[in-house]
Amino acid sequence: MPVPVLADRVVPYHLTFQDLQLHGAVAQLLYAAIDAGIASGMPAEAVEFVRTKSRPWFGSAAEGTRSPRRIRC
Repeated sequence: MPVPVLADRVVPYHLTFQDLQLHGAVAQLLYAAIDAGIASGMPAEAVEFVRTKSRPWFGSAAEGTRSPRRIRC
């Protein structure tokens, strides 16, 4: 159902894109910053995973971490 709005309250948003504008560049910068933030935590998370959750190679004599989902033969 349409909502009545006074004409002086309507923003002509479509006119924003007729000339050069920064919306695309700002959006790309925002997403690049988000990706950089995620990537900055990745090395520490990878080290933590390898130290606490990974399993040794099947032929190795090393003892792996205890996992409740691992089946022992």
